[in-house]
Amino acid sequence: MYTTLAMPVLNRLKKRPVATSDSDVGIDGEWVAPTDRSGGSANIPSNNLLSELPPLAAFEAVLVTIQDMIANKYPMPSNPSAESEESNKLPIVCDRCRTPFKPKLILEPEDYTSCSYHPMRVQLQPVLGAAKQRIYPCCVQDLTAIGCATGPHVFKESSFEALHARIPFTMLPTESSTAVEPVLVAGVDCEMSYTAGGMECTRVSIVGLDGAVIVDELVKPQFPIVDFNTAWSGITDLSSAKYTLQQLHAHFVSKGITRNTILVGHSLESDLNALRLIHTRVIDSSILVPKRPPPGGGKPGIVYKHSLKNVCDKLLGRKIQMAGGSGHDSAEDARGALDVVVYCLKEMGKGRTVSMGP
Repeated sequence: MYTTLAMPVLNRLKKRPVATSDSDVGIDGEWVAPTDRSGGSANIPSNNLLSELPPLAAFEAVLVTIQDMIANKYPMPSNPSAESEESNKLPIVCDRCRTPFKPKLILEPEDYTSCSYHPMRVQLQPVLGAAKQRIYPCCVQDLTAIGCATGPHVFKESSFEALHARIPFTMLPTESSTAVEPVLVAGVDCEMSYTAGGMECTRVSIVGLDGAVIVDELVKPQFPIVDFNTAWSGITDLSSAKYTLQQLHAHFVSKGITRNTILVGHSLESDLNALRLIHTRVIDSSILVPKRPPPGGGKPGIVYKHSLKNVCDKLLGRKIQMAGGSGHDSAEDARGALDVVVYCLKEMGKGRTVSMGP
């Protein structure tokens, strides 16, 4: 089984040109900085994480427990409680301006400017040399400022019952019907857009332990698009999307990704909800590198987490999500989460504790 983890590296070693000097080292030949490689971003991790990959047993040892899956609201079937049934009767509230509204399959012209909101999240920033204040960085205004952007009302649902009612959850089969080599461990990240049926997956990226992309596809949403959510998703058009969500599940299996694959991600519950997948063999880098609650314990029921951007910066020395308003790159984020886990396993294997601090 462990051989499978090393196969991509061995295949690249076989294709490697004969060394021409003492400095001509590495898997692919003389090292080239990722920014100098053709095609922009590099497929291969930049901090030599490929050397001496942890054994499969090390990944198995840090699988998310059922208790942590429940605490982090991973998708799993449950009997709807009276509380969840009651919440389903409440009016739908806009995810951006918090105004109750009734979703429409087809928007009227006036609906496209019905929401006034701030496109960027509140941040602590110094203002004119004063102490740090909580402001909206999109317009550099305090929390009393009205929205600086307009658009349609949008919503997202989080309960298993509500999500399942709109687009059913499923599980991948335990094995692939094709002769493809099974994928034992893979990093996953999704980008989501707002539709008339809530927030749906519109791009998914899956990368292997060697950093190479296994799947990177745009996804056809089931409901009409209301807002591409470009500032976060990076998506502006889906005309080239080939797969529906259900077809994408079959595509995963054809690539060797099954129920037995260990899926790695950061706050992976969001991605599994978007993919409508129930999957219990998961590693979550946000759980592996926990964040302590603020003084006083914080809000009850809230799990505090470091952002993937900060974790990659502090642990890997890698800058990600640097495109600003152009959105995230799901392949970059999937690779980042996977590399964080590999880093943590290596440190744990040396008896070290991985910590980001508060």
